[in-house]
Amino acid sequence: MGLEQWVSSAAGALFLALGVLCLVRGARSPLAPPLAFLCITLFVYDVLEVARNFTDDPVWDFLDAAAAALVAPPTLYLVAAFVGKRRALRVPLVVATAYFVGLALFCIAAIVVPSLAWFPGSDAWALAMLGGMLPTFGVVPFLLAQHARRAGPEERARTQLFAVAFVLGVGGVTSDLAAIAGAIAPRVAAVGLLLGVLLLGALALRARVIERITGLAIVNAIALAALAILGHLIVLEWLGDQTTLMVLGAVAVTLALLAALRPLVSTLTEERERTRHLATMGRLSAQMAHDLKNPLAAIKGAAQFLTEERRQGRSIDEQDAFVSLILEQAERLGRVVDEYQRLGRVEAVLAPVDLGRLAQEVATAQRAAARGEGVDVLCDARGELGRGEIGTVQADQDLLRAALENLVRNAREAVVSADRGSGRVTIVVEGSEREIVLRVEDDGPGMDARTRERAFDDFYTTKATGSGLGLAYVARVAQAHGGRARIESEEGVGTSVEIALPRVVTAPR
Repeated sequence: MGLEQWVSSAAGALFLALGVLCLVRGARSPLAPPLAFLCITLFVYDVLEVARNFTDDPVWDFLDAAAAALVAPPTLYLVAAFVGKRRALRVPLVVATAYFVGLALFCIAAIVVPSLAWFPGSDAWALAMLGGMLPTFGVVPFLLAQHARRAGPEERARTQLFAVAFVLGVGGVTSDLAAIAGAIAPRVAAVGLLLGVLLLGALALRARVIERITGLAIVNAIALAALAILGHLIVLEWLGDQTTLMVLGAVAVTLALLAALRPLVSTLTEERERTRHLATMGRLSAQMAHDLKNPLAAIKGAAQFLTEERRQGRSIDEQDAFVSLILEQAERLGRVVDEYQRLGRVEAVLAPVDLGRLAQEVATAQRAAARGEGVDVLCDARGELGRGEIGTVQADQDLLRAALENLVRNAREAVVSADRGSGRVTIVVEGSEREIVLRVEDDGPGMDARTRERAFDDFYTTKATGSGLGLAYVARVAQAHGGRARIESEEGVGTSVEIALPRVVTAPR
């Protein structure tokens, strides 16, 4: 086996190790899934690249050419996730995926259609690959440059690291494809991928894609990957002239690897889901306990008074007020439970709501809750809202109050986390002829593009003890009213989250 194959084997082992670490330790980062997918795809490509040098059977050339084509889509998906534009680039992603998957299927079809055997690995195949890669990846430098301009110093450094890894990996493959197509170019794909995976590993650590990582975990992942590569090499060396047995042996090694990983991945997945569930239940339980405390205290006080009256031998026939209080508070407890069931399902019960007044009430309550935090909570009713000419919207006041309180609490926590000693959270209410907007602005640390894009996803959170339900709940409340939720944020500047509701009633009678 030559030097190039050894380099490819080393790169494959590192890609597999990084992919495994992303799968089992990448719970919170939006980069973890696409990076794991890309690493596993590149591991398969490297294994097939080495395998085709052990046999003269063209089947391995066909599979290797197909694997090379399938590396492109996850690469582009990782770029889109890194710059926080997965949704904005949805159409290019679909088009690129369709193109390269079609190219891969055309290569695999050569296994059963002999007349196509000339295509995989040929200069025509290389030109087809380049024809898809140049427009697909040609926009990547512009995306990264735009992302870097809007990012803070730390994210800018991560972007530069990602850009170098991209240039080494994609540039090396492009050079090989150009050489296959007949151009005078060096064959440096193996070296480029090896350097690329090292830089991606550094990026994963620097961007905290992998959490709770230890040196031992890294060593174990690399050792497992090395054993997988060694097993494939042994199979290829012993059975290189027997294609069927070689395929079966490679499949057996791969299945053994998956069997070794399955318990670990399963355990960590279950632990992650259990943690999310407990966090959600804890948050709801804490809020419900707060809402139940007052009526329970009233019932307890009334019951203690009546009990003491009986103990003193006095009649309680004249204490109808306390009996009525107990009944009223019991009914209130029932309403609280019913309300939580409705809030959990986000079922809007529409009635006229003055959003300006609601915002003032929430601001007043949150200002009191923020005492000692160094956070000033303000309310700013703009335009016609400030002149008292506001109409009402048909909305569910309880749902909107819960969503607005959620946004203000998040904003307060963000401002406190900036550790600047003081900060400001402002509830802005402004209207137009078509809609009224509730917006919560803060001057906290802001979000990077990746966090901003996933902020409304269920269970996504950057907080160690967060449930990831806050902003997702806000988005559902907006949708339940036929409105929308939107977020704008810039690192080092702050965050703005708005709920836009359609205006139904424009003026009070």
